[in-house]
Amino acid sequence: MTITGNIFTVNDVASWFSFLVIKPYGPGHFVHGLTMTGNVFRSIDGPIDRVESVDSTFATLNHSKARNVVVQGNTFNAISEPIYNPCILEHTQASDT
Repeated sequence: MTITGNIFTVNDVASWFSFLVIKPYGPGHFVHGLTMTGNVFRSIDGPIDRVESVDSTFATLNHSKARNVVVQGNTFNAISEPIYNPCILEHTQASDT
């Protein structure tokens, strides 16, 4: 799914409101292929917590299997926790030899 170049505006809503909600209906679901670039997210008359959320009413997402997720170049106004590209960390591991 690609979400690009949109203007998302919300007015006078609860802080838990989200523009993008993923609701898995069974176990083992994960995100494969999500791009969110060049969007503007704005809340008027009070901030919201996040622009995205997972509704775990029926099941949760398997975050360890997520792949091809790109989030970049978005603008956030009155969003408490902006969304960023998933973090990739490089590390050096000492061997036992």
